[in-house]
Amino acid sequence: MKNPLKKISTSALMLLIIMMLIPLFGCGSNASKNDGCPSDSYEANSTDIIVQQANSSYTLLAPFPGGFADTTPLLFSVTDQNGNPQNKVCMIFYTNGIFYTDNSYTVPYNSVNVVGVTDDQGEILLYWGSSFLPASNPLSGTSSGADVTINNYVQAYSGVHTETFNFAWTVQGDQAP
Repeated sequence: MKNPLKKISTSALMLLIIMMLIPLFGCGSNASKNDGCPSDSYEANSTDIIVQQANSSYTLLAPFPGGFADTTPLLFSVTDQNGNPQNKVCMIFYTNGIFYTDNSYTVPYNSVNVVGVTDDQGEILLYWGSSFLPASNPLSGTSSGADVTINNYVQAYSGVHTETFNFAWTVQGDQAP
């Protein structure tokens, strides 16, 4: 006759092992908190889609004194594969430009990265501007000064996803008369 206690202890052991493995595979776990995200947010999963603005370029006309240039706010969003917005998705953003705390563009973050969480529409709005841009190149004799192009980026990370928004600033050289 088989020992029923042995059968129960084997079943209990298997159940315990399965319960221990569930956090390793995650069921929408809060793994993002290790990346500095709020504890109630999640990283994008492999089937989510990060939507960003198209790469852009802009020419600053001469005479440009040098300094920083601001853009309209950048909009990033996260949807599922069917296009439905995903809320509470945490994204980490890096840049070689400057992130600002609000739409006045006067208070920069003290870091090259910021953390954002999608709202109910699956969107994150960032206030961002260029790195320091040089002044317009001066005239060279009777020739216009050379144009200078500076490239900036904003990279968004979430889960297995990485997206990059590129922005090219051209500072026009001083123009010949």
